[in-house]
Amino acid sequence: MRFFGENGGGSFPIDNISGVTINSELGVPADDLTVVIVGADVPSLWKIYALKDGAVSIEDAKKRDAVIFDGYVDEQVSGEDRSGKTVTVYARSPASLPLDSECGQAEYLDPTADVIFRKHLSCFGIENTSGKTSSKSGVMSITKGQSHYTAVRRFCEMFLGSECRINGAGKFYPDVRDVGGRLSFGEGGIGFYSITIREKRCLRVSQVTAESSSGEIVVKNEDAIRCGIVRQRRMSLFDSATGTLSDADAVIKRGEENSLVVTLRCGGYLGDIIGCSACVSYGELDGKEFSVIKTKYSSGSSGKETVVVLRQRRE
Repeated sequence: MRFFGENGGGSFPIDNISGVTINSELGVPADDLTVVIVGADVPSLWKIYALKDGAVSIEDAKKRDAVIFDGYVDEQVSGEDRSGKTVTVYARSPASLPLDSECGQAEYLDPTADVIFRKHLSCFGIENTSGKTSSKSGVMSITKGQSHYTAVRRFCEMFLGSECRINGAGKFYPDVRDVGGRLSFGEGGIGFYSITIREKRCLRVSQVTAESSSGEIVVKNEDAIRCGIVRQRRMSLFDSATGTLSDADAVIKRGEENSLVVTLRCGGYLGDIIGCSACVSYGELDGKEFSVIKTKYSSGSSGKETVVVLRQRRE
């Protein structure tokens, strides 16, 4: 991995790096990067880039799709003690721009993905990776002061029934599942040297009572009930994402998915794998389907590793 900085006077390589951390998580709009530089003066940075090995410049990396992280610097801390100079740079990915920027009040009638992208993302230089459209009709209202990212997320939830993602390089996926790829961990696949399996029965829901214009409707989770789960939820369809019973189903599905979480520690950098489907060859996990919901890459004196967090996948 190579690093370049930018401060308005062109880009330049950054050397003498002693530590790197990159965090990515589904549901957290912006990836974040921390870089520690020792024994060197570093000018005040506007942006910082992480490129794949072999990239000789930012332009070269963009041509070869070799940009790992395209970050806007949030904070730069410089210091010096008896051991020498240290500079720590904290940055977030391009998703931080629509996340931190407020939009005006708006109302969209039967909005399309193209319109929402043009109004709320393209102005920040974010690249659209999908030609996905929506045939669903309806009205989406945006109140003054909401972020541009909130507008995009709400559109994806309401009209596409999906969870969106903007990756570390600034590419927009209306549906995180379109990031693509299926990963296999364990025998014959990606090796891991540590595994933690966390079962959270407390997150499983046995039934959801939905209030609608026609009265109360009860949606039951028969699988959870058979396992002795007694945990009920109530919701109003007047205030839910789509205003339909699919929102009650989503509450049950979310509880089922989050009730089984697997954490793996793997060597090296695994790339942008958020949203990818995965399987794990390990005991009772064989045959289960998972999704990658979080990664943490770190590089330092103890080596390079990626911590991968998976949750059970339910269609």
